[in-house]
Amino acid sequence: MASIKHHAQEGQRFGRGTVIDPEIRVTSSGGKTHRGCRLRCDCGTIYEAVLFQLTSGKTSSCGCASTRGKLAGTITEGQRFGSMTVTEPDAGRHPAGHRLARLRCDCGAETVVTYSQLVSGATLSCGCGTGTARSTHRLSKHPLYPTWQGMMTRCYNPRQRHYARYGGRGISVCPRWHNPAAFIEDIERLIGPRPEGMTLDRKRNGIGYKPSNVRWASEYQQKDNRTFNGITPQERMARRERVFSQWMPDKSQGPAAVARALGITRKQAEADLGWIKRRLALIEAARTQEATVDTPSPQGQP
Repeated sequence: MASIKHHAQEGQRFGRGTVIDPEIRVTSSGGKTHRGCRLRCDCGTIYEAVLFQLTSGKTSSCGCASTRGKLAGTITEGQRFGSMTVTEPDAGRHPAGHRLARLRCDCGAETVVTYSQLVSGATLSCGCGTGTARSTHRLSKHPLYPTWQGMMTRCYNPRQRHYARYGGRGISVCPRWHNPAAFIEDIERLIGPRPEGMTLDRKRNGIGYKPSNVRWASEYQQKDNRTFNGITPQERMARRERVFSQWMPDKSQGPAAVARALGITRKQAEADLGWIKRRLALIEAARTQEATVDTPSPQGQP
């Protein structure tokens, strides 16, 4: 006999959803069919869900609830995307559930576009071909276009895997650089084409992308500049100075001894000692090279 908790009635609420059809069959991702319901979410989206996922609380909305907080404020009124300006950041939802924004193109026409199309750079005009829209296809083949696209998605797309380290903590892109043509022009003029093996980095980790705060950096340099677990680069450098002062008088000390003396973890001591030793090796190599250059040639030889 079926448990009474696995029944639903028209009008019943499950989280943000209201049942409009309590007796349907829903096919799961594994291909099995289950008893389910058709619901209308508070955001207006019609969706279907398996009944036991509703009664257990695993499904409480069409999916908007999980991203509602993340998406809020990621696009603002007046923000520029290509040749368009945002006039209404929250213009409802697409039938598929995607959030929409209303924009005015430089040609005067208005259009409604999904957030994902804007932040990925897929849509830069109403389709009229004005401004940067005419050159969108050409720009997509430019060597710096993937750099621009990656920068925008990290800062404005909550579904991007690194969003929490960028847009999720307030890192943004200056308005001028929302236009890929302006970004490419400024980067080539200020820091030049991207060197092989390097990617775009922010000089000051807590500030967004703008002309005065970017450089080309290696993966090692970027990791060294990154904020981990709330520790800023400045705080990390101060800890390395303490580790250096503790280790230099007796270089036989291992990470465990340094960690105990300073009250830090062994993992932190290992990382800092590794960084210090690499730096000392580079300094010694530079001194050796200078000594070789400065050594005078034997008498009688050029």
